[in-house]
Amino acid sequence: MRIVVQLIENYLKQDIPTILISTDNNKYLFNVPSSFQRFTKEHRIGMPAGAYYFFTKSNTAAITGLTGLLLSLFERGGSCKSKLYLD
Repeated sequence: MRIVVQLIENYLKQDIPTILISTDNNKYLFNVPSSFQRFTKEHRIGMPAGAYYFFTKSNTAAITGLTGLLLSLFERGGSCKSKLYLD
């Protein structure tokens, strides 16, 4: 089994980084800060519709990019198989 861990930071003073963990079968995304959708398009990071999303904090710094991410999944015809977890 292959596991890839990516640390994604949009800018230098970002409070909470995004962590993307990819395995052979699933993708897990921790925290979605603002401008994450633009960052993924610029750097061609594909987000599958069936990924698992986790949020380590329940503040705006961790979840502000969620609406944009959900809208982009909806626009490209993504299914509702994504799962959201809030600690």
